[in-house]
Amino acid sequence: LQSVEGRQIEEVVLSIFHTLLFHRTTGKFHYKREGTYSIGTVGFIDKDCDFIDFTFVRCSSNELDQALKREISAFKDGLRNSEGPLTGQITLEFYQRKKTRWPFPSECIPWEVWTIKLNVVTLTNEYERQICREKVGEILGEKVSHQTSGPPNASVAATMRKLFKDTLAL
Repeated sequence: LQSVEGRQIEEVVLSIFHTLLFHRTTGKFHYKREGTYSIGTVGFIDKDCDFIDFTFVRCSSNELDQALKREISAFKDGLRNSEGPLTGQITLEFYQRKKTRWPFPSECIPWEVWTIKLNVVTLTNEYERQICREKVGEILGEKVSHQTSGPPNASVAATMRKLFKDTLAL
C-alpha cells in the first residue's frame, strides 16, 4: 500500500502498467508466405511524470495509452468520490484464453496479476508535496511486487483483452 497525493494517482499507475506492458509486448507478426514471417519492432517513448520525480518507458501506441488512461481515470474518480478512507486497488492481468465446448464461453486463466494498492493523502504544504514527490519516485524506481493468482477488485483486464485481441489480430 503506497500513500500518494490525488494528483499522483494516474502517473503512479500509468508508469507501472506501461512498463509492464512494454516488457511483455512483441512486435506485430507479419506473415510473408507459408512458414515464414517477420516481427515488427515495438516503438517506445520516454515519459516524464509531472507530479513524481520519475521517468518511464512506454510503448509508442497511442491506442494503448488512451485505453489505459480511460481505465485509470475511472479508478481515480472512484477513489476520489468514495466515502471514508481513500484507499483502493487496480489490477493488470495477463491471461491465457482456454476454449471450452459449446455452449460455454471460453475461460480466461490469469498467469500473471499485478495489483497496485493506493492510499490517497492530502498534503498541506509545498514542502510535504516535494517530499512525497521524491519518495514516490524512489519507490517506483526500486521495487514492484506481484502475485500469480487471485481475483482482482478493479481490473483493466477486459480492456486489455480487447486491445491485445485487436492489436495482435492477424
